[in-house]
Parts: sequence; C-alpha cells; structure tokens
Amino acid sequence: MKPEIDIFLRTCNKAGIIDNHPTKRRCVTDTRDVMIKKSVGSLFSSLSQADLNYKLWIIDDGSSQEFLSWMQETGKNNNITLIKLPSVGHQRSADFTGRLACKNGRDLIYMIEDDYFHLPWAMEKLQEGFQHLAQQTAWPVAIYPYDCVDRYWRDQPQACKMFYHNNLYWRTVNKSTNVIFLKHKTYVEYYQYFDQIYNNYQPDVFHEDHCINKIWNNMVDHAGPVSLFSPLPSLAIHLEHQQPTDLLSSSVDWRQQYESWSV
Repeated sequence: MKPEIDIFLRTCNKAGIIDNHPTKRRCVTDTRDVMIKKSVGSLFSSLSQADLNYKLWIIDDGSSQEFLSWMQETGKNNNITLIKLPSVGHQRSADFTGRLACKNGRDLIYMIEDDYFHLPWAMEKLQEGFQHLAQQTAWPVAIYPYDCVDRYWRDQPQACKMFYHNNLYWRTVNKSTNVIFLKHKTYVEYYQYFDQIYNNYQPDVFHEDHCINKIWNNMVDHAGPVSLFSPLPSLAIHLEHQQPTDLLSSSVDWRQQYESWSV
C-alpha cells in the first residue's frame, strides 16, 4: 500500500521577503506572479506524472482573484483543497500552515513554498528516495529537495555521506529551509523547532540555524536526531537570489525546464 502524502503549499502572488530585499535579486527575471505560476504549475505537473496517494493543501495569503482562478483551473486534475487567508502576512500564514499540517497530516508530509520550481520527476523521486534512505539509517529521515549553493562555498566545506539510488545521488546535509519532506510523526515530534521559524523568522536576525537546523544530522559530524538528505541534482530549485548549483547540467538543465513553461 502506498503511503498517504499530504503536501502543504503556501502561496502569495504579492512581493515576498526576497522580492523586497534592497540589493539581492532572484536568479530569474520574471515578475513574481509569473515566477510562482511557473513554480506552482511545475508542482501540479510533477504530481500528475507521479503514482502517488496524495492530497495537496494550498494555503493562500491574500493573492489576487486572477491568480486564485488560475490556480484552480490549472490544478483542477490534482487533489486540491484551497484555503484562502485574508492577507495575514508571512509569519501568520506559516504558523497557520504548520498547525494545519500537524492536525491533518497522515503518513508523509511535504512542506513547500511557492518559489520552488519542481522538475517533472521530482515528486516520484522524493517518495522513492525517502523510502530507500529510511532503510540506510537508524535515525528518522527528512529530505530537503534543493542542492543548496551554500554547501559549495570554498571557505565552508561540509562533510557528508553519499548514497546512490535509482539514477540519483543523495548527500547528507545539516541545513535546510522550512521546505521539507518527512514523516508526519517526525514533524509533530520536533514541531517546536518549526514553530520557532514560522513565528520568529527575520533574515540575518533569527533564522534556520537558531531552530530547525538543530534537528538535523549528516551522519558524519552533526548530531541532531534526524538524518537530512538532499538530492544531486536538485529535484526542486529554490528561485532565490543565488544562482542554483549546476553540478550535473549535462543531465538536467533546470533553467531550460523553467524557461519552457508558458503561463
């Protein structure tokens, strides 16, 4: 029997934290509205191509009616529950989504944001990879789907273990954002750390190192209670201000995938 997966996607087509930054610019040049339509559409598409038992919860924070209508039409073949919040803001919508996940999650949950672009095979690989990796360690397992640029800074080398499964490499890591794929049971057990990032996040003041990164272990030199993995190459690309890691561009060109989307 396939595990029951609940996916909690937060959306807002208004300017976000990265969009309002005084100096940093995203790695794509589209407007925020176009960018998140491509990102959300890529998740819909990846789910449609995967053999999963899932429910997609969309928690929208005051987007335009045009965007909401686009989402409902584009995702009409996905198993969607749309919850519309009245522009409550980043932290309150994050807090609402976290509590919703605690209450309604089943076997596995995927906490995801609207600026992550998913490759067509992402959701299938996430579930397959999770099941395989859970057999490689005695600790609970979680996946951060983006091979983050920070791991390749020359002055901050990061130890890891590498695994290979079904044409994809997986490396252990010790940092993530609040975008995460894991068992619902694990999420609830360590929810206090997620609650802290949801309610207190301020760039350069209170961030992941102060809370959720305390949960993770990389099976080498970082000893949190949950083993964290990321795929190489990324399954979901964070369209942030840094240029995404491109180690295996010969096999996967995320930018070509992104630019091929028309919305």
